[in-house]
Amino acid sequence: MPKKTGEKATWEPEDLELLFTELEKTVPFDKSRVYLIGYSMGGYGTWAWAAAFPQHFAAIAPHAGGLGRGGPMDVTHELDAWVKRLAPLPVWIFHGAKDAVVPPERSERMLKALKSKGASQVELTLFAEKGHGIGSNFRNPDLYSWLLQHSR
Repeated sequence: MPKKTGEKATWEPEDLELLFTELEKTVPFDKSRVYLIGYSMGGYGTWAWAAAFPQHFAAIAPHAGGLGRGGPMDVTHELDAWVKRLAPLPVWIFHGAKDAVVPPERSERMLKALKSKGASQVELTLFAEKGHGIGSNFRNPDLYSWLLQHSR
């Protein structure tokens, strides 16, 4: 959470972990089929939470997600550690090729980094004619079919 007034809020994996722990206690669900998807700042949150606590997730699908707490142009100094922890997970990355908010290079960088660490279940879909507005992909039945193919 922000430390001072006016500071931009970011996803804090530890805070999300508190939520997950509470859900585990109060809501019955299949813990072998927990999927994480997010768009834009939620895409960043997807990367950050899954990298911090990969043991929860059967698969992840970040959409137009940045790689740093400081906004779309930032890249976390923990990127190498993120990649090592994410490499075993199935990952389907989505990005608009004409994204002027979060550079598509961020998703391309993650694809390359994950593959360099031995990730065998990672793919990137670049929407050639789209910018940042790719949230409609959440209605893509292929995304959910893909997610449901995976379990822990």
